[in-house]
Amino acid sequence: MLRDLGPRDAHRLFELTRVSFPEESALLGFRPEAMEKVLHRIFRPHIRLVLALARLAGRPVFRYFIIEEQGRLVAGTLLTFSARAGYVSNVSVDPGWRRRGFARRLLLRAQEETGRRHRRYVVLDVLSTNAPAIALYRSLGYRDLRTMHLWSRDLAAENGAAPPASRPYRPSDLPALLAAARAEVPAEVEEVLPTGEGEFGATSFVDALLAARSYVRTVEIDGRPAAYLHLSASETQTSGSLRLVVAPSVPPGRLKPAIEEGLAWARGAGARRIVAHLPDYKLAAAAALRDAGFVPVYELETLVRPARS
Repeated sequence: MLRDLGPRDAHRLFELTRVSFPEESALLGFRPEAMEKVLHRIFRPHIRLVLALARLAGRPVFRYFIIEEQGRLVAGTLLTFSARAGYVSNVSVDPGWRRRGFARRLLLRAQEETGRRHRRYVVLDVLSTNAPAIALYRSLGYRDLRTMHLWSRDLAAENGAAPPASRPYRPSDLPALLAAARAEVPAEVEEVLPTGEGEFGATSFVDALLAARSYVRTVEIDGRPAAYLHLSASETQTSGSLRLVVAPSVPPGRLKPAIEEGLAWARGAGARRIVAHLPDYKLAAAAALRDAGFVPVYELETLVRPARS
């Protein structure tokens, strides 16, 4: 039976995710107990009302589809929404229930829901080494969109205080930072996953559900916003995350003090490691991460297909 995720599925869901994605789970350091608390929080009546109203208004936050067989959760996938796309992630199937078409059923359901929500595209990421999954996605019409890497840096002890290298983000920074974010993006990626204003500034509704704390900063060069750092740390995992936007003209070494400043905040927020998702065409940001001691860990392929055939 294919249905939506329910509160009683929490424990089994995170065990399924851990088994299906061992590399990513180890890197991100998921805390199952904290994730269960988040899931139960989502099913509180007032949160369910907010999510239902968002769907009715044409601005759905997410759907989580699962397949239940013999009273057991055996497969699932998360579907989130951007302006033009439904983003599929966490396509998980219990090893004992594979080769029965469950992943295909979930993908087709996500595609159908994306079309119903008037998004043009369905997008997903897959490890470049996961040949069976890539073969399945291509059989369903997915094509290459971009290559990404997961970058990581473990957080060691602090080296002591340093002069401020960044300042709090201001709404007036948005035009310059949007231009920086769009500068290196290929046209075909911008068509599917346009860079939007919502990617900057305030904590999102999803961050609030995850009890995530954020550190949002702007780096100025010659009096103009030239880089943006958004670090977050949540009780749901031991690793924090970094979103880094860098104007192509910024020298890599110029951002190291600001990144170190952000890492000190993350360390204080309880993160043991910082992970950054970065498309390979973001050359300026990649150079800044490398200069700050990050290393690329996993390669991902982003695939896309039309939501409607």
